[in-house]
Amino acid sequence: MTSRSTKMELNTNARWILNLQHWQLFTLFLAPNLLSYLFSSFRTPGTSGYWIELCSLMYLLTLFCGWIYFTTTNLYPLLPSTVTLNIKKFKTKVAFAFFPAFILLAITLYRETEGNGGSGFFALAVLIGLILVYPLICLFQSIYIMIQTLKGVELQRPATIADLIFSDFSCLYPYIGVWLLQPRINQVCNVHTTKQPERD
Repeated sequence: MTSRSTKMELNTNARWILNLQHWQLFTLFLAPNLLSYLFSSFRTPGTSGYWIELCSLMYLLTLFCGWIYFTTTNLYPLLPSTVTLNIKKFKTKVAFAFFPAFILLAITLYRETEGNGGSGFFALAVLIGLILVYPLICLFQSIYIMIQTLKGVELQRPATIADLIFSDFSCLYPYIGVWLLQPRINQVCNVHTTKQPERD
């Protein structure tokens, strides 16, 4: 069993995410919309420009999964010894949640080589939709683990369903979630950083 002192060592992987202000993180989530507007003038008349939307979706999925992953893994050492978390299982779920990015890339390659429509593309889209069910479940589970981790650090005890409030689940819509959750993440990070010298 891992000792408490070992578990409490700070995780330095992308720890800057915990220090981002809510407005900074919101700007990162909003960036694809601004890029789509800026690049709209470069679209050739008569084309859909779907590659812009595709790049935006891949960017948002990467940012969202990265926020969930690095927030959870960096808050994990701050959990009290009474809280257990299978961090390896969590990492696996996030990896599957990120899987749709590769599916989107596959769709792009298919459209470039086989055309933009037809029964073949429709059949592929249906198949891909069925495949994406499991990654979507993994994404929801990853979000729930992130919420439980944050709540466990705040309460310094295992978080129950009764402890969860509406704002905790705002992470499901990150454009709102960053304004409600990121300040709390900043706070628990600052509190731990302040107390860290006392444990040395």
